[in-house]
Amino acid sequence: MEFVKVVLNIMIKPIINSQRVSETCSAKQIRCTSKDIGEPKKPETSARAVAEYLMSLDPERKFFTKRKGNFRLNTLLHISQILYCAKYGKPLFKEVLYAYPPKWNLLNQTRQKELSRIIHDKNIKNKRFLIHKLYGEQNIKLTPYEKKLILGDAKLK
Repeated sequence: MEFVKVVLNIMIKPIINSQRVSETCSAKQIRCTSKDIGEPKKPETSARAVAEYLMSLDPERKFFTKRKGNFRLNTLLHISQILYCAKYGKPLFKEVLYAYPPKWNLLNQTRQKELSRIIHDKNIKNKRFLIHKLYGEQNIKLTPYEKKLILGDAKLK
């Protein structure tokens, strides 16, 4: 728990002390722009470098456990990106961060790779249905809320 407090202090304290909040911030792929900063510069920070730093704060792996460590690390990276974007109006990381659907970790290895391919392929138009189909193929039960997260307002045929 002490680790969480340290990480939150590192990330949130500078935001609280900030006077400026950006104009716009999209959480879809966490890309940010602001009218008052002109042409946005390419971020130089690597998500991997920040991840390695966060992992170094927990050498005994009490927070980043085998079971939930990856989820926690990704959550912290997304929160860092959002808070940085809110303060500076531009992304923190040079890489684009993607959010995966609920229960993605229950998919077998082959379907996880297929899910990743679907999410990252810019030519696929009907991603929501394909992702929902992956869950159905493996008989993973989704709550109505999880279905809505995956399908959005789209209706199954």
